[in-house]
Amino acid sequence: MNIDESKTAKGYTPAALVPQVFGGPRTLDWITIHHWGIFGQRHDDVVDFFVNGPGSTSAHFVCSAGRTNCLVSPGDAAWHAGSAEGNRTSVGIECRPEASDQDYAEVAALVAWLRSTTGRPLPLRAHKSWHPTACPGIWDLDRLDAMAKALGAPVLPASDNVRPSPTPKPIPAVPSKKPRTYPDSDIHWVVGKGDTLGKIAAYYNGPTVAQIAAYNNIDANKITPGQKIWIPGPLVWVIEGPDTVRSIARYYGLDAGYLARLNGLAGPDATIYIGRRLTIKK
Repeated sequence: MNIDESKTAKGYTPAALVPQVFGGPRTLDWITIHHWGIFGQRHDDVVDFFVNGPGSTSAHFVCSAGRTNCLVSPGDAAWHAGSAEGNRTSVGIECRPEASDQDYAEVAALVAWLRSTTGRPLPLRAHKSWHPTACPGIWDLDRLDAMAKALGAPVLPASDNVRPSPTPKPIPAVPSKKPRTYPDSDIHWVVGKGDTLGKIAAYYNGPTVAQIAAYNNIDANKITPGQKIWIPGPLVWVIEGPDTVRSIARYYGLDAGYLARLNGLAGPDATIYIGRRLTIKK
């Protein structure tokens, strides 16, 4: 097994910024198993989406029979779980949805190596344990765990692991004398007690803390209950299992008819298919 570290995902949070963005330190407590949702999709296309796509989601590893790409260092937080806690505490592996015996063998080798090189048990969790979704499809986590445990010893030397995290850039404080305003129909978050821009950014799983602060012309560290925080685009939703136009619109506080029109759908009850990308905000 070889790990290709030649490419890096567009969207992730360096370890030093994880406490601010996700509300606690970066820890390695779990491995989250995903599938990339569409039978027949090529490994390289999935890698390309994370590297050159909108940057609204990512994974630490993309894995299929005989191939593993590391796109985000396990020491940093990938945007994969749909949950601040999941992003902060787990390593995300995107697996081939067909789940062949060869796919199982590759992912099991990666799981065994991660456990060995980190010295931690790293229990497996399904993506759906963090976020309402059908992911990871037909993957059997008990079978995968048993295969990984049977391997025991590391399959690669630890020196081959984990690309160094880049030095994080400080989040600039933006003067808040004249906060920007937007129509109430635009996507926004009403600040509650204990909210931070990091929590808000994690909910929308796309724009960074700095981008949200700049979009609102506010200081990233100074928000107050009742304040409206406007969310910049682009925002895209990739359809999974039980999603509907209405449920996605509800998640963003949008009118379902508007979301349907934005995406050229017949109406808010139109059929949508797993893997399709819906534009939430351009």
